[in-house]
Amino acid sequence: MNNIISNINPEPTEAADPLQVLNNFYRQIVLVKQSLEQHDLEDQVAQHLKINRPPTGEEAAEVISSRLQRWIEKKRSISRKVLTEKDYERIDETLYIAAVLADELFILEIDWPGRRYWYSVLLEERILQSCYAGEQFYTGITKLLSKRVLDEQQRSLLAVYFLALRLGFSGRYRNNPQRLHYVRQQLFKRINHGVSDKQSVVCVQPYHYQFASLQEQRLAPLTRWKRTIAQISLVYILVTWLVWEGLTGVWIAA
Repeated sequence: MNNIISNINPEPTEAADPLQVLNNFYRQIVLVKQSLEQHDLEDQVAQHLKINRPPTGEEAAEVISSRLQRWIEKKRSISRKVLTEKDYERIDETLYIAAVLADELFILEIDWPGRRYWYSVLLEERILQSCYAGEQFYTGITKLLSKRVLDEQQRSLLAVYFLALRLGFSGRYRNNPQRLHYVRQQLFKRINHGVSDKQSVVCVQPYHYQFASLQEQRLAPLTRWKRTIAQISLVYILVTWLVWEGLTGVWIAA
C-alpha cells in the first residue's frame, strides 16, 4: 500500500518551474483519490493516528490537510533557499494556487468523509492566513493579463492559473460558467500568443453557498478524469508545455 500520509517530499528537480510545482502537488491529490477508490484511506489515517477504529471525517480532514500543508511548507522552504527573489515569488504564487485548488476540490468535488470538515482545515487559511480564494485567484490573473509583455516564467504562471481552472477551480465564477469560459479563453490566448482555446472545450464564506447544492455530487468516474487530462495534454502540446507529460502519466497510473 502506498502510504500517502508519510510520503511528503516535493520533487527536487522541479527548480523554479511553476508548472512542474503544480504538477507535483496535484499528484498528492491524485494519490488521495486513488486511496479513496481502493478503500485504503481510512486505514492509512487510522495507522497515522495510531487508533484501532475507523477515523472520523473530521480526523481524516485534519490528517490530509496537515499532510498537504507540510508538502507546501517544505517546498516553500526549499525554494526560498535556492531561488532568486523573483523566482521565489512566482513559486510562492503557484503554491497559493495549489492550496486554493485543493481546498475547492476537497469541499466541492471529491465525495469523501472529510468534505464537511474541510472548512476548519482550509489550506489557504492555514498556510497563507487569508480567506479570499474566490477573489484573490482572479486578481492574480488580472494582474498578469494586464502586462503588455510576458517573460517565459510569467507565461508559465499564466499556464498554472489556466490549468487550475481546467482541473476544477472556479471560485467566484462557479455559478457563472460563461464568465469562467471567457477567463480561460483570455488565459489561453496569452499563453499561446493570441490563439484561442478552440481545441479545449480562515474562511467558510467562499465555499458555503456552493456546498449545500453539491452535497450529493459524486467525484467523476476515473475515465472522465483520464479524458480531461488527455485534453489538457493536447492543449499543452499546442503551447509547447512538455512538462505536462509527467502529470499525464500520473493520471494513467491512477
